[in-house]
Amino acid sequence: MVSMMQFLFGQGEQNGSLIDRIKQLDRSNLQAYAEPLMTGFGIALGTGIFYSASSHDVLEFDVGFRYMQVGIPSSARYFTATAVACSLADGELDCYDVVVEEASTIFGPGEATWVPTSGNAVAVPPVFPGGLNVTSVPFVMPQINVGFPFGLELSFGYLPLALTFPLDLEKSIYFLRVGGKLSINEFFLLRGVSFPCALALGGFYQKGRIKDERETGSVSIALWNFQIMASRRYSTRLPFDVEPFLAGGIEGTRYNFRYDFQKVIPDTIGGVPTDSILVIEPVDVEFHQQNRLRAIAGLTFYIGPIYLHYDYNIVTYNTHNMMFGIKIR
Repeated sequence: MVSMMQFLFGQGEQNGSLIDRIKQLDRSNLQAYAEPLMTGFGIALGTGIFYSASSHDVLEFDVGFRYMQVGIPSSARYFTATAVACSLADGELDCYDVVVEEASTIFGPGEATWVPTSGNAVAVPPVFPGGLNVTSVPFVMPQINVGFPFGLELSFGYLPLALTFPLDLEKSIYFLRVGGKLSINEFFLLRGVSFPCALALGGFYQKGRIKDERETGSVSIALWNFQIMASRRYSTRLPFDVEPFLAGGIEGTRYNFRYDFQKVIPDTIGGVPTDSILVIEPVDVEFHQQNRLRAIAGLTFYIGPIYLHYDYNIVTYNTHNMMFGIKIR
């Protein structure tokens, strides 16, 4: 198991950081290589927001940690890559496609896949980077929830991953989450209505950025989610209360990749078949996460001011989530 933190900052000299891996690929192969990362990141960031449909009282708040474990299916570990091989003959540049089966995605095996060529042909890219060789990815996010009037509860989560001033978002590696929940039971137009359980509408917006140390590449992330939730708290004869929790909603994630793609091609100026030149191509491309729908089933235990929560998320990559926190009035 590899933590999400590890591949943000690198896997050693042989494999390189996430940004270094991405910069080895042109835009035609980037989406297939990075799509499991985009889906896994989006799912992790969209997990662990709410644990109850009841809102806090005014100025009541809780502080807690969310631990998400995203499973990576075998189908997300490989993709069919396409490279372009170019050769120079009689001053003419001849290019053709080379299909590479079962190249590693970001989560696939760690071995790089070299593109086969013949004669003096040069492949672009010459090699597809290996993956992290993982089947699940953990992610941790601290969060604070604060109660306001009329059944409104606001949530804030922030995870800085760089030693820079937290508000310097252009240079920080960070994940920032802002969300809210509105209790339907406490909505002023429905206060006279009797409901069998607590009901609420909730949503959030998150942003993130990953930049390499040389600031020559970056991945920007933006995610939104809207969900409806239901729960009911039960007292027990044991020293804790229990609250089943159900939720369902829609979400979307947008990724923007910016980096310089370096490729080596035969030198058409000098005209010598064995010579080559380096070409740098700026890449600025936007993708969207696969997952759109989410269903959640969970259970919360209350022991005095402490709460423990677990839920299972039915998404593209099925995900487990655990929360631990303490309520403060």
